[in-house]
Amino acid sequence: MNEEPSPKPGNVFPEGIKTEGYQTYTYSDDFSYYAAGVPSFINGFLLQEDMKTVFPFYERYYHTNFDTKETYNEDAARFNTEFYGALAIRVDQAPALELDYTAQYDRLRAGLDAALAEAAGADYGGYAKAVEAYGGQAVKLTETVAAVNARYAELLAANASDAAQKDVYAGLVRGEIAAINKLADDMAAIVSGVSDVF
Repeated sequence: MNEEPSPKPGNVFPEGIKTEGYQTYTYSDDFSYYAAGVPSFINGFLLQEDMKTVFPFYERYYHTNFDTKETYNEDAARFNTEFYGALAIRVDQAPALELDYTAQYDRLRAGLDAALAEAAGADYGGYAKAVEAYGGQAVKLTETVAAVNARYAELLAANASDAAQKDVYAGLVRGEIAAINKLADDMAAIVSGVSDVF
């Protein structure tokens, strides 16, 4: 697998890029997937802290007839192509999809507010319990995926024969990947349970 670091922005995004997660909106291209629980990537630029600098462009130009070749930024286009291309290659080369579900757990946990839940008449205890159950599964799933991908990367680094690689990969798919899918299914059931609490 390609373990090279991701491409760095050149002449764009002087403060770097954020990869911690991004709120989605109903008008977002990925919303249908997000709502169905399908992981998605989005090149987002409307984080709350960016509203003063980015929102004017979004409001006045983005997806309008004023979004012309004069607003095109070749450096930004090049970086996005290289970054998301590298991401696609990385995802394609890993036998198990690397998604850090613990980050979502952290966000859910940080959003727990007993007073607000009580005022809304919601079952805070049930929600908190479901979030903790999700957190336990998130840790298990994230660690399992990392272990599977690390073993596969070691196999590739050892220059094993194509036949040996295929045998190990097939074993991973039949065994551990099935276990990963079961963990993901369990997490989906927990999330469904969380929505039932409210």
